[in-house]
Amino acid sequence: MPSTPSHLKIGMQRSSYSRVSFGKHLQEEERKKDKSPDIEPLNGDKADNEGVLPGVEYINMGLEDQMEVYGYRRHTLSTGVSWFFIILTLGAIRLVFHWWPHLMLFATHYQCPLRVADKLLIVERYKKKHKCYHVKTIKVLSVETLIKESQNQEKFLKDDIEEEIFLELMKKPHRKLPIHVSGGSFMELSSVRMFECKKQRYFWDEEKSEFFKLTGLDSSITTSTLHHQIGLSLVQQFLRRLVYGKNEIIVPMRGILALLFLEVLNPFYVFQFFSFALWFADDYVYYAVAILIMSAVSIIMTVIQTRNNQIKLHSTIHSSDVVSVLQAVGGTKEPRVVTIPTEQLVPGDLMLVPTHGCIMHCDAVLLAGNCIVNESMLTGESVPVTKTPLPNSPGVRYDDKEHARHTLFCGTNVIQTRYYGKERVYAVVIRTGFSTAKGNLVRSILYPAPVDFKFEQDSYKFVQMLAAIASIGFLYTVITKAMRGVPARDIALEALDLITIVVPPALPAAMTVGRMYA
Repeated sequence: MPSTPSHLKIGMQRSSYSRVSFGKHLQEEERKKDKSPDIEPLNGDKADNEGVLPGVEYINMGLEDQMEVYGYRRHTLSTGVSWFFIILTLGAIRLVFHWWPHLMLFATHYQCPLRVADKLLIVERYKKKHKCYHVKTIKVLSVETLIKESQNQEKFLKDDIEEEIFLELMKKPHRKLPIHVSGGSFMELSSVRMFECKKQRYFWDEEKSEFFKLTGLDSSITTSTLHHQIGLSLVQQFLRRLVYGKNEIIVPMRGILALLFLEVLNPFYVFQFFSFALWFADDYVYYAVAILIMSAVSIIMTVIQTRNNQIKLHSTIHSSDVVSVLQAVGGTKEPRVVTIPTEQLVPGDLMLVPTHGCIMHCDAVLLAGNCIVNESMLTGESVPVTKTPLPNSPGVRYDDKEHARHTLFCGTNVIQTRYYGKERVYAVVIRTGFSTAKGNLVRSILYPAPVDFKFEQDSYKFVQMLAAIASIGFLYTVITKAMRGVPARDIALEALDLITIVVPPALPAAMTVGRMYA
């Protein structure tokens, strides 16, 4: 079993942000699995292969998160016509596009093959009952483009390490990006097309003409290959960080103004403001002011609650520290030990686990030494478990479930380490960011599967029935008033007022509260 050189006396420094508490989220996930007659989970453990449509491209084919993907390119004429009508309707059509972004894509783009697309429409189906649409932009990554941008912005010249990377890239500007395929083998490309969906990255495969999900070193790799990892050089770490992104799990936090605008543009509040303007024009001043005050208070309370929830979730999940890794140096046999922020870890790094323990910020496979780990974040059990080195068995593939006793999962607490003689405890990083065990847990919180509420279904039917009645009354009022020669202004006020009578502005708020307690 490989050992760490005796002259490497290193450790991991702790910061004041190195605590992660995640037990509550696990309990919430367990409660979601409980069955009830009113709630039915729609996202099963396996994909419904019977729903595969002929001639449709898919990502994550045959997996739980299987999704349809369609390519689109911008159409100049359609874009101009769409914005003409947006201006003509004073932004009303743009508001509809805000509620349904895929309609904006249909109006300004045309469908095309994936290999030439610059926009993607991703359709996610949940047991043929719900559909979710995601509109994503395709980005192109290349080292040469990055160097040109860096020269213009001078964003590399912040410290000595970044300057060293910049100088190495300038010597060989035609470096290629390493894209992990499987089994520890990397496909090197000068430029690559990619997009992000639900905190996961997808890259374009020219040979297969399809997008595939970027995986860590845990994909179809043998245990002997993991033992042969010798660490990465400074440039290799940087190039992999470009591909995988930073090793961080960040909950998106919107500003107060952004939350305020998003809440105001909610269809419910748009309908209330429409009712306010109508009643004010019809001299219902006191009732209109009462509705306006009620809406303003509701918006403010919702924004405050949403902001507080974001802050609490962000502070609970966010964790940062420093870690010692073995870094390969050209021209020398022994790698050097450097201390880097945990955000810079990438799959393939060899990290040294300190004797006093640490909080894991990535998923790593233990290669040497033993660890006593508190995995209550994952299992809920407070009894620590012992992690042993991964056996070096040629031909045996690594499996995170089968080799769980040899894996240090992100978010778990390494209480202490054990080693024999001069050997040090080190592990190879296999997953980072949202691909880790903790990252998948956070993704399930940020993107929960929709559930079927009987009350919600009945409430939608009730609103649709009221809208149908209001439409009939609207048409009847317009026709009868017009036949009597009533002025157009009075017809518009009375006909629109009928809609606010049949569908009261306070009804959606009452239904939301009822659905919350249902």
